Amino acid sequence: MIMADKTKEQSVEELKTCYYDYELPPGFIAQEPLPERDKARMMVVKRKTGDILHSTVKELPSFLAPGDLLVLNDTRVLPARLQGLKKNTGAKIEVFLLRPLSDDIWE
Repeated sequence: MIMADKTKEQSVEELKTCYYDYELPPGFIAQEPLPERDKARMMVVKRKTGDILHSTVKELPSFLAPGDLLVLNDTRVLPARLQGLKKNTGAKIEVFLLRPLSDDIWE
Protein backbone atom coordinates (compact mmCIF):
# COMPACT_ATOMS: atom_id res chain seq x y z
CA MET A 1 0.00 0.00 0.00
CA ILE A 2 1.29 3.47 -0.83
CA MET A 3 0.68 6.10 1.81
CA ALA A 4 -0.20 9.59 0.57
CA ASP A 5 2.33 11.28 2.85
CA LYS A 6 5.35 9.31 1.61
CA THR A 7 7.86 10.76 -0.81
CA LYS A 8 7.85 9.70 -4.45
CA GLU A 9 11.09 7.75 -3.95
CA GLN A 10 9.62 5.72 -1.08
CA SER A 11 6.50 4.92 -3.10
CA VAL A 12 8.51 3.74 -6.11
CA GLU A 13 10.67 1.58 -3.85
CA GLU A 14 7.55 -0.22 -2.61
CA LEU A 15 6.41 -0.98 -6.17
CA LYS A 16 9.42 -2.97 -7.35
CA THR A 17 8.11 -6.00 -9.23
CA CYS A 18 10.84 -8.22 -7.75
CA TYR A 19 8.90 -8.09 -4.46
CA TYR A 20 6.05 -9.94 -6.16
CA ASP A 21 8.08 -12.80 -7.70
CA TYR A 22 7.07 -16.28 -6.63
CA GLU A 23 7.02 -19.81 -8.00
CA LEU A 24 3.70 -20.87 -9.51
CA PRO A 25 3.61 -24.40 -10.92
CA PRO A 26 2.25 -24.42 -14.50
CA GLY A 27 -0.48 -26.86 -13.46
CA PHE A 28 -1.97 -24.12 -11.26
CA ILE A 29 -2.42 -21.71 -14.15
CA ALA A 30 -5.69 -21.98 -16.08
CA GLN A 31 -5.03 -22.43 -19.77
CA GLU A 32 -8.57 -21.56 -20.82
CA PRO A 33 -11.70 -20.30 -19.07
CA LEU A 34 -14.24 -22.69 -17.61
CA PRO A 35 -17.35 -23.23 -19.74
CA GLU A 36 -19.41 -21.96 -16.79
CA ARG A 37 -17.42 -18.85 -15.84
CA ASP A 38 -19.15 -18.39 -12.46
CA LYS A 39 -17.57 -21.68 -11.30
CA ALA A 40 -14.09 -20.16 -11.48
CA ARG A 41 -12.28 -20.37 -8.16
CA MET A 42 -11.71 -17.28 -6.06
CA MET A 43 -9.59 -16.65 -2.97
CA VAL A 44 -11.03 -14.22 -0.43
CA VAL A 45 -8.79 -12.57 2.18
CA LYS A 46 -10.59 -11.00 5.14
CA ARG A 47 -8.43 -7.98 5.95
CA LYS A 48 -9.60 -7.54 9.54
CA THR A 49 -8.80 -11.10 10.59
CA GLY A 50 -6.36 -12.28 7.92
CA ASP A 51 -8.58 -15.32 7.32
CA ILE A 52 -8.36 -16.86 3.86
CA LEU A 53 -11.42 -18.44 2.28
CA HIS A 54 -11.70 -20.37 -0.96
CA SER A 55 -14.88 -19.76 -2.91
CA THR A 56 -16.17 -19.30 -6.45
CA VAL A 57 -16.98 -16.25 -8.55
CA LYS A 58 -20.66 -17.16 -8.23
CA GLU A 59 -20.40 -16.26 -4.52
CA LEU A 60 -18.77 -12.87 -5.16
CA PRO A 61 -21.93 -10.82 -4.42
CA SER A 62 -22.08 -12.30 -0.92
CA PHE A 63 -18.67 -10.75 -0.12
CA LEU A 64 -19.62 -7.23 -1.27
CA ALA A 65 -21.19 -4.62 0.99
CA PRO A 66 -23.09 -1.46 0.07
CA GLY A 67 -20.61 1.19 -1.02
CA ASP A 68 -17.92 -1.31 -2.10
CA LEU A 69 -16.23 -0.69 -5.42
CA LEU A 70 -15.63 -3.60 -7.78
CA VAL A 71 -13.00 -3.00 -10.48
CA LEU A 72 -12.97 -5.39 -13.42
CA ASN A 73 -9.88 -6.09 -15.49
CA ASP A 74 -10.84 -7.09 -19.02
CA THR A 75 -7.33 -7.17 -20.47
CA ARG A 76 -6.12 -10.18 -22.39
CA VAL A 77 -2.74 -11.85 -22.09
CA LEU A 78 -0.71 -11.65 -25.25
CA PRO A 79 1.93 -14.35 -25.66
CA ALA A 80 4.60 -11.83 -26.56
CA ARG A 81 7.78 -13.04 -24.85
CA LEU A 82 9.93 -15.10 -27.20
CA GLN A 83 12.94 -17.02 -25.94
CA GLY A 84 15.55 -18.78 -28.02
CA LEU A 85 19.18 -19.50 -28.70
CA LYS A 86 21.50 -17.88 -31.23
CA LYS A 87 22.32 -20.37 -33.94
CA ASN A 88 26.09 -19.76 -34.10
CA THR A 89 26.92 -19.13 -30.44
CA GLY A 90 24.16 -20.84 -28.48
CA ALA A 91 23.70 -17.62 -26.49
CA LYS A 92 20.30 -17.24 -24.86
CA ILE A 93 18.14 -14.46 -26.27
CA GLU A 94 14.77 -13.04 -25.36
CA VAL A 95 12.49 -10.80 -27.42
CA PHE A 96 9.62 -8.99 -25.72
CA LEU A 97 6.92 -7.76 -28.09
CA LEU A 98 5.06 -4.77 -26.69
CA ARG A 99 2.50 -3.90 -29.37
CA PRO A 100 1.96 -4.42 -33.09
CA LEU A 101 2.84 -1.41 -35.23
CA SER A 102 1.67 -3.08 -38.45
CA ASP A 103 0.98 -6.60 -39.74
CA ASP A 104 4.55 -7.83 -39.31
CA ILE A 105 6.30 -5.07 -37.35
CA TRP A 106 6.32 -4.89 -33.54
CA GLU A 107 7.64 -2.45 -30.99
